[in-house]
Amino acid sequence: MNLKSYVLLALVAFASLPALAQTEQGSVLLGGNASLQFNDPFSITVAPNIGVFVRDNFAIGSALSVSYQESSTSRYTSLGVIPFARLYFGHLPVRPFVMGNVGYSHERSRSKTGPGRQTSTYNRGIANIGAGLAYFLSDQVALETTLLYGSYAIREGSRNARLRLNMGFQIYF
Repeated sequence: MNLKSYVLLALVAFASLPALAQTEQGSVLLGGNASLQFNDPFSITVAPNIGVFVRDNFAIGSALSVSYQESSTSRYTSLGVIPFARLYFGHLPVRPFVMGNVGYSHERSRSKTGPGRQTSTYNRGIANIGAGLAYFLSDQVALETTLLYGSYAIREGSRNARLRLNMGFQIYF
């Protein structure tokens, strides 16, 4: 067999993957989401993720969340590990899903004004629940929109909750 034959065989094998992909047990999802806030403070969060379907339509995995926020008075960075569970419904090109996650992040903030420009570091617990839609562009690629309600605790009695809309994509194989 020459090199062209191997390449052709590899392309045919790769093209047949969609029949085995998507949300069946044993499939893998790889992708992520991002959120942006443009008012003061400006913030961006990027969260790549990987998961495995342990049952049809049910995946578990983890995301690595990286955040940056800046206002006129401070700068903030965060790095978090956030395990998740996700349940998809149906087999149509547009599939609703529900999800939840619980995780941990290490955060640093620094004041940009005043004498001494204080720096603080702290750890934060994270918990989110939400629902979304996965729009399958093909058998292996989906665009997603997720509405999440999250609670963030720095220490006992210090909680912050918010509603967030995320956009992202997933590759299934």
